[in-house]
Amino acid sequence: MIRHHSPFPFITIIRSFATAALASIALIVSVLLHPASALTTTTIKMVEGHSVHRIASRFRSNLVGRKFAASSPNGRFADGAAAIDGRVLSRMEAVGKNLFAFFRDDDEGEEEAVVVHVHFGMSGVWAVYDKSSADEVPEVKPTTRLRLEEITSNESGSRNAAEYVTHLSAMTVAHGTPDLYSSKKATLGQDPLRYDADPELLYSKISKSKKSIGKILMDQSYFAGPGNIYRAEILFLAGVYPTAPGMNLDRPSFDRVWNVSVSLLRRGYDTGSILTVDPILDPHVARRGERRYIYNRSACARCGGEVSSWDMAGRACYAC
Repeated sequence: MIRHHSPFPFITIIRSFATAALASIALIVSVLLHPASALTTTTIKMVEGHSVHRIASRFRSNLVGRKFAASSPNGRFADGAAAIDGRVLSRMEAVGKNLFAFFRDDDEGEEEAVVVHVHFGMSGVWAVYDKSSADEVPEVKPTTRLRLEEITSNESGSRNAAEYVTHLSAMTVAHGTPDLYSSKKATLGQDPLRYDADPELLYSKISKSKKSIGKILMDQSYFAGPGNIYRAEILFLAGVYPTAPGMNLDRPSFDRVWNVSVSLLRRGYDTGSILTVDPILDPHVARRGERRYIYNRSACARCGGEVSSWDMAGRACYAC
């Protein structure tokens, strides 16, 4: 069953394309306009894909190109910390909910880098402290698996006080060669926030699946990045019912799902929050201060109708 919640579905599709394009430009501009001095204390808790992309962009703007001393305060990443100790952070990649940090020596190529793979789980945190802005770096916690402290030196070669310090707590922290990145990326699906996302490949895969689109959206081998909140809101705005089998999804319906995914995750990246109510499409809803349409609600923020909820593979699924 497929339902269109917008009375103007074609306009919604066009607006999704335009919003995604503008958000892409905003993403590039926001990265370029964040000088190193703009970052003081940044603590980002990772739950859904847009947050992982935000921390990757912050690291690219402020930390890439700097050399770090690495340690593992709780001992759970001791080998990895030793492998990257004294190396330069040269590259950051975000794919869905996964973050990849590349470390190499000054005279090494990217193929010789040590790659650190981070999956934050439901409550992972990567805190960044700028000591030049008078931030006080707190003590590490029992969950801190990796501590990075910038290595700086003056003209005489003696070491100066570090400018940046980071503390990482996450469900998964592993290290390896660049093959770790390429092999893990190959298992993940299409990320609506990545420039190399391939919706054609994704549609080809979905059109052969008997799984419901609700399950597919939560399967990171199909869509890399969206979580449960985004699932509810994406399918609502796309007018696709969560139990519709992927193989029954026609191309216009898939296009709506993909375009809304791009639009909402871009908005999440730009704002740092999952805000799905569209102030242009639904100004009356936005004026009430609503942030979402149906997720964790008993009544729809748009029409006021009852929101149904049920268990789908261990997570609450919603539909209006």
